[in-house]
Amino acid sequence: ALLEEGRLAYRSLRFGDAVEAYQRALKHDQDSYAAQLGLARTLTRMRRQEEALAAAQRCIEMDPQQADGHATLGILHFLLDDLDAATSALEQAMALAPDDPDAYLTLAQVLTDRKLYAEAEERLAQARELIGHISDAQARDELLALAWHVETYLRLAQGDNMAATRAAQEVIALQEANPYAACLAYSNLGILEAKARRYDGAIEYFQQAYALNPYFYRAGTALGRLLIARRQYARAAEVLEDA
Repeated sequence: ALLEEGRLAYRSLRFGDAVEAYQRALKHDQDSYAAQLGLARTLTRMRRQEEALAAAQRCIEMDPQQADGHATLGILHFLLDDLDAATSALEQAMALAPDDPDAYLTLAQVLTDRKLYAEAEERLAQARELIGHISDAQARDELLALAWHVETYLRLAQGDNMAATRAAQEVIALQEANPYAACLAYSNLGILEAKARRYDGAIEYFQQAYALNPYFYRAGTALGRLLIARRQYARAAEVLEDA
């Protein structure tokens, strides 16, 4: 029951509730891999870096043959811009579970950061093919939304703003299946609007991203800067202090 409570909270971006549920589950059973993995994933999305790192490493200690722990560690290293460590962890995850698209998607982003765009495209294509074989519609749409997010990330890096906008809109169309990816899409659309100097539109998108995930402090920081530019100082101060 606690694992299900944590899963539902995690999926709906109620990360504080998810952490509490997973920690309670671990008090009942300290050897629960599912609870430890849920905790590691949640702390990663909350950007609680040191705790997330310890939780992910604990997953690997509990069962080094489970790909999920390595994939979670890879995502964390990617978010910390430690691309070598991210690549190593993600490749280990792919070796253990070659049919799981999660690690492929994150590796595509790592390769994008390295400006290895052709290789990033290849990993994204592999992930899409694997997603297409998933029979569960909910799980398939959740990963498809994430794949569209990765494409947005890649197109932004390549400077193809029109393609990035289209990809981000595809993510938002799947918001019900993957609210987390939709949050990232709103942020990316905010970036695109700001680049085009359409600041009111950018503010609206960043507000949507930050409302979906209050732990997404980068969206909050960007929103605060834009509010300053629009002379909405009281709101800017509130957002920036929170971020």
